[in-house]
Amino acid sequence: MDVYYNAGFGCIVCPQTTVGNTPMRVVIEPVAVLRKGFTETALGEAILAALERSRTAPPVPRVDMGAGRFWQATGIRGFGAFSGQFQCVDLWERGPILEAFKLIRESDGGYVWPENQPPLEIPADTPAAQMGAEILSLFSPGLEIPANETLSFETIHGGIVSEGLRMPSQTAATATRTPIRFSLWRTLPEATLHF
Repeated sequence: MDVYYNAGFGCIVCPQTTVGNTPMRVVIEPVAVLRKGFTETALGEAILAALERSRTAPPVPRVDMGAGRFWQATGIRGFGAFSGQFQCVDLWERGPILEAFKLIRESDGGYVWPENQPPLEIPADTPAAQMGAEILSLFSPGLEIPANETLSFETIHGGIVSEGLRMPSQTAATATRTPIRFSLWRTLPEATLHF
């Protein structure tokens, strides 16, 4: 299941099921929409309810795969525009443990799993308030920056470097300049600057 977050909007908690006999997952209705100002307990309760719904939901036929457009609850029509404004945490249930991964937003409007990031492990029987707090700790408030945003940095010599942000999925083979990789601890996904 997924939890989407935007500091100005709130959270959308999305239960999921599989598509037919495949391992592919898809969001199913209803989703829980928690508006700005929600409590950690409310988020935890919504996550626990979505986990239960995900456990018991039957697979959906492939023809129904695109029917749920949960992001339109925000007033945004397309998923690409939505993903540019919302961060995402993916939750997997592994026996008595929930594994939570903060996904990285791609410039094409999707999300990808981070490389070499261990999951945040949460016991499945964690109380709702603590569950909500744990998941919220993965989100970086105010980080809903469009993927094509231009960033500026001051060099050690006092100069300013300003370049567009490229996501890790864009390989060096597609780059026309020499990449410099950097990572800011838990505030930005790993990215590549080109000079």
